[in-house]
Amino acid sequence: MLSTILDVKKLCAPQCGVAANHQRLHFKGKALDDAQSLTDCKVPQSATLFLTKAPSWKIELEKAPAGTVPCAGGCGHFGTSRTDNFCSKCFGKQPNHERARLWSGIFSKDFAEEMVTKRSKLESCLEDETPLKIGDPVRIHGLSKATELNGRLGWIMRFCEESSRFSVKTKGDEGTKAVKASNLKRLDNVASMCASQLFVQRDTEKCWYCSRRCGLTGFRCRCGYVFCSRHRHAEDHDCDFDHQKLGKELLRKANPSLKAEALVPPL
Repeated sequence: MLSTILDVKKLCAPQCGVAANHQRLHFKGKALDDAQSLTDCKVPQSATLFLTKAPSWKIELEKAPAGTVPCAGGCGHFGTSRTDNFCSKCFGKQPNHERARLWSGIFSKDFAEEMVTKRSKLESCLEDETPLKIGDPVRIHGLSKATELNGRLGWIMRFCEESSRFSVKTKGDEGTKAVKASNLKRLDNVASMCASQLFVQRDTEKCWYCSRRCGLTGFRCRCGYVFCSRHRHAEDHDCDFDHQKLGKELLRKANPSLKAEALVPPL
């Protein structure tokens, strides 16, 4: 039978993983004293109490080694999530039926079967999904806010690392749309295109990548666009020109293969 507020906290310790001396119980916005009983606090039956962590728990957490928390048993040692935030000694004192009740929901048969089903579905989706790349034709879908873009077709122009989104040139529009990869579906029956086939740079005094004004000091890349000094290299502006193929071709022309003439036996 629960006689004091402290007894209630001790009952909550295995459930929340916080020792009783680091807990704070509140009823109608008022903190309850450990020495008081439920009757003294005028807590009716079936009332809702709010449990919070005391500031002392945060202080002890800062002292705890990495990967551990203050022991839920209140012994002053530290525990881990594998032992329900108890240290090894306090965890051994817990009744077996209490430990079984705490973990029954996690290790139940239905839960395990559900996790296997979800994992198999996720793996099948990942296997079927083809990674997106620059120039791929895509269809936009699943947008909750800009719903007018759902169903629109376009091509991927580049990938923005800052926002983790693809810049998509939609059909019939001049600008691009920033869309997540999860909202793009690649079209297998449409041929890929390069950026130079989709866009024409009208203002050559601005960088094609960042729109920074570079005047007459811009650098024209083999992909057909002008870039500033920061994005003049191919790897800095997601260049779609095959520089590797060009390099191999130049090496082939500069180093023609030499074949020895067949030796003619003397007469």
